[in-house]
Amino acid sequence: MAVDRGVPPEVEQAIQTVLRSESPEHASALLANMANRVVAELHKLARTQANEQRGKPQWGRWAALVNASRDAVLKLSMCRETAAELAGKAPRARRAPSRAEAGPPGGG
Repeated sequence: MAVDRGVPPEVEQAIQTVLRSESPEHASALLANMANRVVAELHKLARTQANEQRGKPQWGRWAALVNASRDAVLKLSMCRETAAELAGKAPRARRAPSRAEAGPPGGG
């Protein structure tokens, strides 16, 4: 028996297709990318609505969704990076900023 998760059937089908047709490592990268796209769109929608609803009763709920979706975007960034590494993509270079990029010591 299928569980209704409030997700359109074609979305559920796309998820299941990825899970069935890819290696676990590649599927994890694809699913992380899909989740990132969804949450990025949710964040844009929430931000637009929060701006339009400012001063109205629903503004606070939209603003809360902006904050929650921004947090999700940041967390999904790490999911995408880790899943990409599992799929065999080279890790993104991590480096300290150069002195020119960092600016003068003490921020002044």
